[in-house]
Amino acid sequence: MKGLKFRLNVGLDYRQQENDQFQKSDKATSPSYFRAKKGNTASVNNGEGYGYTLENILTYDKTIGKHKFTVTGLYSFHEDRSDSTSVSKDSIDEDFIQFYNLGQENASNNVKPIVSGSETTYALESYMGRVNYSFDDRFLATLTYRIDGSSRLAPGNKYKQYPAANLGWIFTKEKFMQQFKFVDLLKLRIGYGQTSNQSINPYASLGLVSPYNYNGYSSPSAPGGTIRYNLAQQQ
Repeated sequence: MKGLKFRLNVGLDYRQQENDQFQKSDKATSPSYFRAKKGNTASVNNGEGYGYTLENILTYDKTIGKHKFTVTGLYSFHEDRSDSTSVSKDSIDEDFIQFYNLGQENASNNVKPIVSGSETTYALESYMGRVNYSFDDRFLATLTYRIDGSSRLAPGNKYKQYPAANLGWIFTKEKFMQQFKFVDLLKLRIGYGQTSNQSINPYASLGLVSPYNYNGYSSPSAPGGTIRYNLAQQQ
């Protein structure tokens, strides 16, 4: 079909990181200022994430005399997911073990490892329709209607509608402007539109739910001094 075009945009993103750390024990014979007489500490942190964006854009151009029309339709989807795991341990048997075996237990200290993790997933879905109109390359008009849906928002309020309209007049196309040779382009434009943002953290609309999972972290506000969240229930 003449004047009809389709374009697919694909964007991919992959992230991976690892952070290992070890601090040897502080000997009692020559204690340091910051870690006086403390045992060794080791930690391993792993993180992974990926994201992708798919944009389907359909465009149709039509010219009838001095009238030019461009109709555009768009459907896009974006998703991003990241997760991490962290394990830390105090007082491993020997310094040379470092962070390679956090399961080593010093019977005299009986210090348990601290395990934590997080998971975050969010998505954005968008629909858009737009009509551009031009008469004699002088008078311009644009009508746009967009719908965005964000998983970050609360149920019943995830999708929002955004209308917009613009009018334009290119002065330099008029005969009375031909005498002003030093002006290449002069246009008057007026527009109206609505917009918003999704600038809240994922799961923030679920109240006290957190994307983090702790085991072995002491907190006075948690029963027994341990915080535990079920990620499956959060989702």
